[in-house]
Amino acid sequence: MTVQLTTIPSALITGSSRGIGRGIAIKLAECGVERIGVHYLKRKDEAEQTARMVEQYGARAVLFQADVTRAEDISRMFGEAREAIGPLGVFVANARPDVEHFYRPALDLTPEHWRSAMDSQATALLLSAREAAATMVEKGGRIVAVTLRQVDGLEAGDPGQLWDQRRRLWNPCCDISPGNLLDAVSPSTR
Repeated sequence: MTVQLTTIPSALITGSSRGIGRGIAIKLAECGVERIGVHYLKRKDEAEQTARMVEQYGARAVLFQADVTRAEDISRMFGEAREAIGPLGVFVANARPDVEHFYRPALDLTPEHWRSAMDSQATALLLSAREAAATMVEKGGRIVAVTLRQVDGLEAGDPGQLWDQRRRLWNPCCDISPGNLLDAVSPSTR
């Protein structure tokens, strides 16, 4: 596979201690991003492993611990990121609770599950996008929301799909500030 090199100075990826977030952090390092923020909630050892993998490609990795369901943690994380890795070229909103605690059949959803889903996805993305936009490089910054969808149809309680629908209403590629864009992607297992 050909690697496309980039001039993006830095990136912050939430939920990058493992899984899709880890893969994104590694790919950005492989493409030449110089400074990468590796976010985690509880799994510091896995975040440190991601950092080591990122550094194998010559990037500098910085760990950030935050609970993205808490506004004050989001604000603190972006403040720390501004100091440690400078203006963001890319912010990837990828963090979410473990699947077994997140997805439920529609009729099994409790108000607590719904609030957790909204707080960890829609609200976290809104607050993080605001913070990221204020921290972005002057032109060419990107915010990417990683959404998870059920491949065979809409699953009730999937706020990623709710965000995806709202994003489409705003604009297929949201102009969040001059020269900086927001978009959503949905990985598929097929």
